[in-house]
Amino acid sequence: MKEECERYANLIRRGRPDFIEIKSVTFCGVSDGSNLTMKNVPWYEEVVKYAQAVCAFLPGEYEIACAHKHSCLVLIANTRYKMKTKVTSQEADENAEAAAEDRLPIPQTNNTTFITDANTDSKSETKNDNDDSSNDAYHNNEEYAWHTWIDYPKWTQLVNEYHRTNGKATFSKLDYVARTPSWALYGAPEAGFSPYEVHFKRSANGRTVTNERSASAKEIAEGTSVGIADYESEPESGGCG
Repeated sequence: MKEECERYANLIRRGRPDFIEIKSVTFCGVSDGSNLTMKNVPWYEEVVKYAQAVCAFLPGEYEIACAHKHSCLVLIANTRYKMKTKVTSQEADENAEAAAEDRLPIPQTNNTTFITDANTDSKSETKNDNDDSSNDAYHNNEEYAWHTWIDYPKWTQLVNEYHRTNGKATFSKLDYVARTPSWALYGAPEAGFSPYEVHFKRSANGRTVTNERSASAKEIAEGTSVGIADYESEPESGGCG
């Protein structure tokens, strides 16, 4: 596997992508077009191990930023996205909750605006998409955090300004990133599963509820085909969640 991961890392170094998602294959049943079986489906821990092996060939350039155990996937990110924090971890979580409930998030403080010419109102500079200078600060003592989410209100503002100025007010992808919520980070106890959604696990007796949102898990379980005894007695299972 070492040689394979090294070749993969060389490909990443050539393309310099922002993100690489490594996901376990999903078995969809027997097919004449494939000879894959459940034996070919890796466990979440194996996906993590593979991602770690790839990152080992890209020190300081890429790291595992996020994970979603339930989907058997991890997200490798360019370290330029480990940026000086714009909001606290709690505010990032609250913004994620607002997005789940279709509410406006907390405005993020961002000193970066637009690149324009002298004929427009905006005069400050923005980051270049290919500028890796953010990596220099990544190694100092300031607080830096992953920003792998999109600040959609900020993006909308930037796009509207771009069109208002007939394309003179340009912007970078780094201008509308949002801090990753704590539960989506690699190593979080939630393993990437949103606390604002209801998680059903399939067992021999049916589905069981493992977390709650607007109603209690017990009430949700009672409203499904799962017997309440299943909810009360179902142990935690392994695998991909």
